[in-house]
Amino acid sequence: MTKIWITDASAYAKTSLTVLETPRTLAQIRADVYYLMIVAADLRDEADEVKDYEYDDTEPLETSTCCLLIKYFGYQLSSDPSDAIEVDMLDLWQGPESRKPDMSRRDKGWLKWLYLTRFRPGLLPEIERLFRGQGDSIHEGYPWQQGYKAYVICEIRNVLYKVPYGYFNDTKSAHDWLSTVSSVEPSDNCHGLGRIRYMDAEGFPSWGTFMTKEVGIAEVPEGQSSPVEFDRVEPFDWPCQVTEFWGIGTDPIQVAAA
Repeated sequence: MTKIWITDASAYAKTSLTVLETPRTLAQIRADVYYLMIVAADLRDEADEVKDYEYDDTEPLETSTCCLLIKYFGYQLSSDPSDAIEVDMLDLWQGPESRKPDMSRRDKGWLKWLYLTRFRPGLLPEIERLFRGQGDSIHEGYPWQQGYKAYVICEIRNVLYKVPYGYFNDTKSAHDWLSTVSSVEPSDNCHGLGRIRYMDAEGFPSWGTFMTKEVGIAEVPEGQSSPVEFDRVEPFDWPCQVTEFWGIGTDPIQVAAA
């Protein structure tokens, strides 16, 4: 059995829960992961061509990738990352050709082989749902659904917007990431999306995309100690750039096991 740890160097946190075991070789594993990323990239290209920007361009995340590998390729969760081989999704996608699976994407014959050998009934619709920000159900029952989601609260013209973003193992990791957030602003010409600017794990400025249908809206309370009740809304255009925040925090992720 090959034990691997799915990571992403550009991610805001590194979860030790994305460790998998499989009888597949390391070359096959890298091709599996690369296939999932290339399908998402193709979906993005297709959407951009028709000026359809209502998608989550952070997917597939490490956790989503693990879910898909388990469900469609027979991988198994493993509890111990100590001797796992790290598979960095960013390095696999942007790194040197020597670490990409087998051949360059420019080789159309290899690309066709990749699609034919990795085709699984139901996989493409599943990735499409992730791409559209509708993939919460595929995570149900997996351990990373017991973590935390960070949020920033922005005040714009006496209205509070609660913007959730990301997965974290613990509240400390979430607050460490929150300390790097510098702005929340519109996504260029993309209805229903906004952007968060933060520092990535390597210390470089990065952008994260959030879907405004996940944002909560509330009125500013008369006293800051008053409780605030946020209501979810339909997708909307994020109003403006915000660089100062009314508040930050974390919410526990609690999804019942499937």
